[in-house]
Amino acid sequence: MKYILTGILLFLMLEGHGQTSTGSIRVGISAGVNRQLLNTLNHADYGEGEFLQGTGTVGFIGSVYGQKALGNRTSLYIAPTFFYNHFDAALIQTIPVYAEVRYGWLIKQYTYSATVGATYRLLAHKDKQLYLKAGLINSLEYRNTRFTGVSFSFSSNRYNSIYTMMDYSTAPTPQWLSGAEAGLGLRLYDGVDLVVGYTHNFTSSRILTYTTELGSEQSAADVRDTMGRFRTRNSYISAQVTFWLNK
Repeated sequence: MKYILTGILLFLMLEGHGQTSTGSIRVGISAGVNRQLLNTLNHADYGEGEFLQGTGTVGFIGSVYGQKALGNRTSLYIAPTFFYNHFDAALIQTIPVYAEVRYGWLIKQYTYSATVGATYRLLAHKDKQLYLKAGLINSLEYRNTRFTGVSFSFSSNRYNSIYTMMDYSTAPTPQWLSGAEAGLGLRLYDGVDLVVGYTHNFTSSRILTYTTELGSEQSAADVRDTMGRFRTRNSYISAQVTFWLNK
């Protein structure tokens, strides 16, 4: 529904600013890479000596553009986009000075989004242009979460018989997200642009909830129970090449 409303809004905006013939709307396709920047958000009822960690990777991004000029410098655009990323996530529990326990997951994300935005030309020389772009994004995110295991590291013989138990459940998928993007575009020559951008989600992605029990057979007093949620508010940097199919 959000995509439909976004499309209708853009169409009405274009109708109000001139002709609607095929030649008046520029169509392009783009492809490139993005790098996920993770901001992990943790809520734990019992969480001393515990933290969450996420490591993003380079992923892929592709878009289809429809662009309508409003004047000599400005234009409106709509861009359905798909991108894929995966990242390693870990819940790390520490017993200071003695031991560390690490629970790991691999999370794959498939995101379908629609952006409505505007561009503003800063400089132009012959067929070269430098322009700014900015827009608002609605996204539908699918995830695949896989537990990759638990590992231990010891720095003292005191806890050489640690035991641990974990239970977790993944968050429902898909999930609606909202965000914004901004970027800088360079028209290399007529028909080809290089665009670097930054995307930030206002909505956090709910990944999973978990409960753990960590203890030592030598000391019942050292048993630690933890429950919490793993959420992340993702942002991305990207570089794409856009090929315009018409003028």
